[in-house]
Amino acid sequence: MKALLLSLLFFVSFVLGAQQVPDFRTELYSPQWHNPASFGTWNKYSINLLGAYGAISPGFGSGAFMVNGEAFVELPNKTSGIGVGCNYLYTALQDIDETKGLNLQLNYQLEFDKFNISIGAAPGFQKVTYKEFDWIATDTTNDPNLPGPGTQTKLTIDAGFFFYSDRYYAGLSAGQINEPDYDSLNFRAGRRLYFDSGYRFKVSRNLQLFSSLSISHDGATFRKAAVTLMLQLMKPGITFGGGYSFGSSFWALVGYEYKRFSFIYTLGYRPFVLSSGSNLSHETRLTYKLKKKPNCSTCEHF
Repeated sequence: MKALLLSLLFFVSFVLGAQQVPDFRTELYSPQWHNPASFGTWNKYSINLLGAYGAISPGFGSGAFMVNGEAFVELPNKTSGIGVGCNYLYTALQDIDETKGLNLQLNYQLEFDKFNISIGAAPGFQKVTYKEFDWIATDTTNDPNLPGPGTQTKLTIDAGFFFYSDRYYAGLSAGQINEPDYDSLNFRAGRRLYFDSGYRFKVSRNLQLFSSLSISHDGATFRKAAVTLMLQLMKPGITFGGGYSFGSSFWALVGYEYKRFSFIYTLGYRPFVLSSGSNLSHETRLTYKLKKKPNCSTCEHF
């Protein structure tokens, strides 16, 4: 069984393809790639794989793939520690553009009587490629507002704050705070702001209810707000639920936890795409916990 689950963990990497800023549904309860302060809080040691794909029209789609690891090192005073992580993110819009990013996640966590706080930063690099396509100008002289085809790599810096306790968590983070200028591609990446929160209700000894809220702001525009509601059966470790991203999509999810492995599949429905396209999207997340006990007990069964 363990060998089979390890094989599945790495098999999910085939789910590729998405927008430069992916909307991962199940990232609401795993280390958040946009918040370096969250690494080392969800689980003391874990490996996470996440893949998503959505078809926009027949033969044309977008998707994303992410792999990250997290760890927590407790300091001698027993009331603080260092969270570390590494995150690789690949996104692509089929035959138009693709982005590859690698970040080192670092944070400092401090324990209080009833809660913990974490402050973190994440330096990294992002490689953006625009392919030659009908809407991309091969010569931007006549229309400087269009990005030109090519590839460029830039330094990125993210920062974040994370607050967590036995029942709830909340995080605030900023991505690309240095606003890298991809001058050879004729565009500047804007700063992104994120807010994430969650609360766990204990219904009974074997049943828990989990709710979460996520809001993001991309550059100068509001990007999305999403809510998720899940029921968890502690034994045999089954999770099911759903959510809604305002003005965008609905989704349903089902998950299963076996020892140190957890698996979640999400099916999304977008009622606002072109009538000739597909309205469905798929997402799969696999996690292996090197140690069972997390720092953030709100996330104990994720």
